[in-house]
Amino acid sequence: MDQNEKKPIENNVDFEEQYQELLAEEKEAARKKTFIIIFLCLMIIFIAMIGSTYSYIRLYGGLHKDDNKCTLNCDLNGDGKCDLNCDTNNDGVADLNIDLDGDMVCDVNCDIVLSEVQTGNIDYGNNKKPTFNVDTDGDGKPDKNPTNQDTDGDGVCDINCDTDGDNRPDINIDIDGDGKPDINIDTDGDKKPDINIDVDKDGKPDINIDTDGDEKPDRNPINQDTNGDGICDLNCDTDGDGIPDINIDIDGDGKPDINIDTNGDKKPDTNIDTDGDGKCDKVCTNNNNNGGSVNIDSEKNSVLYVSYLNKIVANEIVPGWKDELKFSVNNNTNKTLMFNIKITNVTNDFNPTSDLVYTLKRDGINITNQEIAPTQDTYILKNVIIPGNTTYIYALEHEFLETGINQNGNRGKSFGGKIEIEAVN
Repeated sequence: MDQNEKKPIENNVDFEEQYQELLAEEKEAARKKTFIIIFLCLMIIFIAMIGSTYSYIRLYGGLHKDDNKCTLNCDLNGDGKCDLNCDTNNDGVADLNIDLDGDMVCDVNCDIVLSEVQTGNIDYGNNKKPTFNVDTDGDGKPDKNPTNQDTDGDGVCDINCDTDGDNRPDINIDIDGDGKPDINIDTDGDKKPDINIDVDKDGKPDINIDTDGDEKPDRNPINQDTNGDGICDLNCDTDGDGIPDINIDIDGDGKPDINIDTNGDKKPDTNIDTDGDGKCDKVCTNNNNNGGSVNIDSEKNSVLYVSYLNKIVANEIVPGWKDELKFSVNNNTNKTLMFNIKITNVTNDFNPTSDLVYTLKRDGINITNQEIAPTQDTYILKNVIIPGNTTYIYALEHEFLETGINQNGNRGKSFGGKIEIEAVN
């Protein structure tokens, strides 16, 4: 055989068959890879759904434990915006698009045009009833007692006039829907209330009350100078808007009830109404000798004061002297809360201090018994638990103990202080 002649290849391979096998292996690998990618994507979507559900519950809070219905900040259409029971001021209470009956439909303070302000079924004074722009036929359009009514066609609002743009009436308010203003009536066209001013939002006049229909105030007038010194003492309007700001007399007894200015700087110092409902929310005091009453839910993480005679005053006291202060703590919410009781602004010149003791009673039962009166700011009780819708009535008794030995050194000594009720989160 010629040496240059090529020998035949032994075990010749079918290259076409090898190529097909290789192609099949590549397809199988690609299929597995695709499956893995799809599986990972599904897992990512599943995890994201769990996270968003958790965030929804955490942020919007409110699946009711009994009926699985949302009760606060409800996003009904999944667009990330609140649609029902919306808390617009972050105080934990719904104030827009409120569902009262649990049917997941707005009943009061309804934002019909999605403008984040009340436009329909507007509730006056948080009485849980629609008062203005009432939709009586369920078509989403107000058809009763509308806001900003121009009754005479002169282009100027006459009834339920919103002067500050919050879509709530401020003057010439028609409470009963009879087409006539009932409260905050502007008689001179300056867009400020002149008669029948409602301070506590109960739909009834409190200041400048017109009793005879002559459009002039007859009872509890604004800007009263009670002592003739030329300075307002009662129902004082400090900003000129026609509504009293300090020393407000709610019940018409001639004494200030809320926003009391104690130092003449024209700013409220005690019984401060922070939310405009005519009730004390901060630094709540009582003007009689019987202590006072505080609502611990009115302002969390703040100190609320019970004051009487400005201080616990016991001057020129002698052995055997006793005095008792009564005060109450109210929990007007539906949940259990906690508070502390503290004596502050203490003055105590007893020596020995053991001669003066105090006993704290609640509902007639001793909580503490003849503890030595403090010489500095001191907590009497801490972390007191009070159930919802409950009032605790306390009596704090101080006593100059008679020891049977010479106590002349403490005769005529004094003790002073102030009770603080401190809300605890």
